[in-house]
Amino acid sequence: MADRKMLLLLTNRYPFSPGEEYLHTEIPFLAQEFDEVAIVPLMRMPGSTHSRELPSNVTVIDVAVEHGWRTRIGTIVRGPLRRPVSSDASTVAARAYERYFTARTQRLAQEVGPAVQRHIEASSADVTVIYAYWFYITTSVAIELKQGIPALEGVPIVARGHGYDVNEAASPVRYLPQRRHLLASVEALHPTADTITERLQHDWPMYASKLSTRRLGVVPADPAPRTNSGPLNVLSCSSLSPIKRLDLMVAAVAECRRRGRDVTWTHIGSGTRQQEARLARAAKRAGLGNAFVRTGQLDNAEVYRVLASGKHTLFLNTSSSESVSFSMSEAMSAGLPVVGTDVVGTHEILTDRVNGRLVSRDPSPAELADAIEWVAERGADDYQEMCAASRRTADRLLDPRAEYRRFASDLRKRGRANGS
Repeated sequence: MADRKMLLLLTNRYPFSPGEEYLHTEIPFLAQEFDEVAIVPLMRMPGSTHSRELPSNVTVIDVAVEHGWRTRIGTIVRGPLRRPVSSDASTVAARAYERYFTARTQRLAQEVGPAVQRHIEASSADVTVIYAYWFYITTSVAIELKQGIPALEGVPIVARGHGYDVNEAASPVRYLPQRRHLLASVEALHPTADTITERLQHDWPMYASKLSTRRLGVVPADPAPRTNSGPLNVLSCSSLSPIKRLDLMVAAVAECRRRGRDVTWTHIGSGTRQQEARLARAAKRAGLGNAFVRTGQLDNAEVYRVLASGKHTLFLNTSSSESVSFSMSEAMSAGLPVVGTDVVGTHEILTDRVNGRLVSRDPSPAELADAIEWVAERGADDYQEMCAASRRTADRLLDPRAEYRRFASDLRKRGRANGS
């Protein structure tokens, strides 16, 4: 059995949606390197389904776990089953966060552990690597499963770090739990931005050798010709989470219209009922009317069709925290100039006045409107060069064939190196 290798992949929701759409591009490369890929979605909501086509050697260990607010409150009240690992929490809020994080980890491991163990025992392949897609709950649960399932003893854990899971500044309490424990327990952590890798190496020099950047790849688009003449069409794509600052987009588009600019804004993505209602109220107060188009949640193939349609002038991203924005990366692959806020790793792919405009971290609506209008007012040749620069950036830094093939190969080699 030792010559058949299984990758155990822990995700938030994938392959159930919405969530982690970008992982779908990586899966075929993982499937090529391993005899079996077993996916464990930890936050799959009861009743949710998926219709994704997966490679024949990719299986899903499907355990529906309740994640509503009642369950989360109950987790806080009951607390962890065992004492939390020692941490660097120094405030009351941080210590409460640690307690909740530990309790949630232990509850999830307790719920999915039996199904994972049954799957491993029934398979003809040995788990050689555990791949945690986020440096947060997925990594913490991976550590817990490794400690509780005999077949996982000695199996290395490799994690990715994206945004909220590696950026304390994005946390409401400016703290992320169990950093020392997680870093000590993983074989490697791969942030998707150099900015995050370098900061973590500075903050945790004893674990610096475990850290290296591995970017997400985006499928190259084949866009229709686009132009900045005529009406200005702005496109954005994100959840409605507060960190995405949709209210700032509303205000910026409204400012462009106040200046007399003929602008339409299309947003792809959805949120909670409260977030949807809040966005609708903001757009109504701003008087956007038919100038604001909501598509709701689209699958990745449809997103690519929108990006490649040639109907949009630029892509807008106003997040208060990003690693390297995947939606921004996809827009660049389709040759869209981008207007984005200078947060975390954005400057690694967005160069001001080359492939769009890089504005300050906390811009005013007027600053954003200035940047949007700057793109709209370029001459035809300058605008086409910006479009070409976006495509070159995606080709150079975000090629999925290069990024994912190398990453999948390295995962397999790590398993061998650990005697699996």
